[in-house]
This record gives sequence, structure tokens and C-alpha cells, in this order.
Amino acid sequence: MNAPPGAAAEGSGGGLATFLDRLHRAADAGRGIDALPVAGAAELLGLDTLTLSLLLADGQAEPVWSDPATPFGTDLADLQFTLGEGPVPDAAHSGRTAEPPARWPAFQPAALRTSARACIAQPLRPGAITLGVLTGYRHTAGPLPLQGFTRLAQVTLRLLLQTSPDTLTTRARSRPRTPAPASRSLVLQPRPAAAHGRPGGDRAPSLPRQVLRAQREESSQSR
Repeated sequence: MNAPPGAAAEGSGGGLATFLDRLHRAADAGRGIDALPVAGAAELLGLDTLTLSLLLADGQAEPVWSDPATPFGTDLADLQFTLGEGPVPDAAHSGRTAEPPARWPAFQPAALRTSARACIAQPLRPGAITLGVLTGYRHTAGPLPLQGFTRLAQVTLRLLLQTSPDTLTTRARSRPRTPAPASRSLVLQPRPAAAHGRPGGDRAPSLPRQVLRAQREESSQSR
């Protein structure tokens, strides 16, 4: 799996611009992540799959949206949860865009046993708080569409900040996962009180507090 530096050719420029403009208008109208499409966004970016994962208070990342709505992206998210490494935990922990480096000794060979050949992950951060990670996967190696992906991440953060905690909790609870081995805990340094490998439904209630805090900070900054 590789992603050399540089911008890849994205889908139709007009189509992408129209799509992003539609999402910004939805954000202007107060919509939340329900405005994200069930299909079509990944293709416009020249990707095969997009996923949005929310960072829970115990440090784990929970997928809540995928385009297209197939198991491919969420299965890769679960693989990272199990192995304790990969683009999603890397982006969430570092606060920077993550692309395939050599420091994923477990995830990279495991991902190559799937059809994934390139990936990119960008943290969604309103200030110092990481709320989630937008991740893109492609079945072919080569440069990735950095500019369009960054623009999508920006509007996705706007939508996320306007999503009610109840909606986020429901989405986070909808996909309980197999617990990760205790010996391969995520690199996100969970709080000491958080047990590794708790079912997704047990982790979900800690999510809204992070969102409410970010929403309050965003609101105070906009005044």
C-alpha cells in the first residue's frame, strides 16, 4: 500500500465543486452528518471508499458513515481497531493527515491482503479537540486527491459540529465490534479508567460530552 506525494487526478472538477457547494449549503442551513450522501462522494474524489469515524472519549474510533455503504471501509476500520495501528489511529493521535508509512508493521501487510492499495486519513479538529477522522481508500496505488479530500474534510467537520449528540450516540451504538486484544491496545492513549475492548455500545455514551464541548467552543469563537 503506498501513496506517493503529489495530487492525483480527481473526478470531474465541476461535479466535485458542485457536490462540495451542496454540502456547504447544507451546513449553512444547520444540517448535520445526515447530509453526507450514501454514495457518490468517493467516486468524485477519485477514491473507492470513504469512511467517517468518531473519536470516543476512551480514545477508540467508531465508524459512523461509509461511502459506498459496503463493508470494505468499515472492515478496514475494524482491522485497525484490532491491530492497534493504521491511518485512523495515527491521524487521531497526531492531529495530522496520515498516509502509508513504514511504521504500520501490522496493519500494512494485513491491509494488502484486501484490495486496498492506497489510503489517506485526516483528523477533524475544531481547535485542539479531535472529534473524528475522515479516511479514503483506493484499490490502486499512486498519488491521492489531497486538495479535494481536504475540502471534504473541512465541510464534514462543519456538519459534525451541528449533529446532535443523540444522533452521534445512536450511530456509534449501531455497530458493536469484536474487542481488540488487550496486548494490542490502540495508540491513542485511552484514559486509565477506560477498558480496552469494551463493546461499541458501552463506549458510545462517552461521545456526546466531547461533541458538546467542541460545539460550545465553536459557538464562543463565532461570536
